[in-house]
Amino acid sequence: MNERRNEIYLALVEFADKPVEKLRPVVVISRNSYNEKHPDLVVCAVTTNSSGDCFIPLESKYLAEGEFFEESGVRYDGIQRMSKQRMRRKIGKITDEYHKKILDKIVELIQ
Repeated sequence: MNERRNEIYLALVEFADKPVEKLRPVVVISRNSYNEKHPDLVVCAVTTNSSGDCFIPLESKYLAEGEFFEESGVRYDGIQRMSKQRMRRKIGKITDEYHKKILDKIVELIQ
């Protein structure tokens, strides 16, 4: 696969509090130049768990490709580096506008 920024994938995700892996959606937030040179990607979780204040709702207008799942969004406090080998299949793509919202929230979180 040639994973690109803004694409949403089903990936094998490890959970810190559980010794299991599950297929879960993630959105690639790393730049394409990084993605092309490294065996890993930088991703955020796409989830329906809106608890907490680090969740950006994903409205249908922010999907460039794929299906819209109501009440889904991105957890921007769960940034992680993930091996490309964990990516199973592409299921969608977010717009550049939504990607900017994610990055703005990440910067706000760490400033």
